[in-house]
Formats: sequence, structure tokens, C-alpha cells
Amino acid sequence: MSVVDQYIELATFHNGDIPLYKQTKTTGEERTRTDMIVKVCTKCGIAWEPPNSGVHGTTDYYLDYPTIGKKREDCPKCKKKK
Repeated sequence: MSVVDQYIELATFHNGDIPLYKQTKTTGEERTRTDMIVKVCTKCGIAWEPPNSGVHGTTDYYLDYPTIGKKREDCPKCKKKK
């Protein structure tokens, strides 16, 4: 399955409400901090980052984020579906 097909499938799963983020250059410290915060949803398998109150109040979703070794927790969108 291509990345585009995966995005369409996952966006459909969440009613088209997943923004696609472009990768930006970050420092090693930022990557390490983000890597510790990002979790993987147990239901939809999407990597997600909880809102950072100092920057923005929305959850970020990452379709191509490595998931090995990440904490597993339902994302906010899947929790709402219960």
C-alpha cells in the first residue's frame, strides 16, 4: 500500500479530519523530546502527539512516524468514537 493509499484509508477512518504534515528540519534535542511524547493508537495505528499547551491546543497525527518502541494508547479521535 502506498503512502497516499494509507493516508486516504486513515483519513476515511477519521472522517477526513487528519491533517497531513510536511516534515520539517529539527534539532537533535527536538527530535528526542518529540520521540518521547509521540504515542501510537491501539485502534487505528496512527502515531499521534498530545497537544502542547505552550504552542497549540490540537493533537498532531503522523502517518509515517516509526512506531517501534512507542507507547500505545488510544488517540483522542478513537476515544470519542467509544
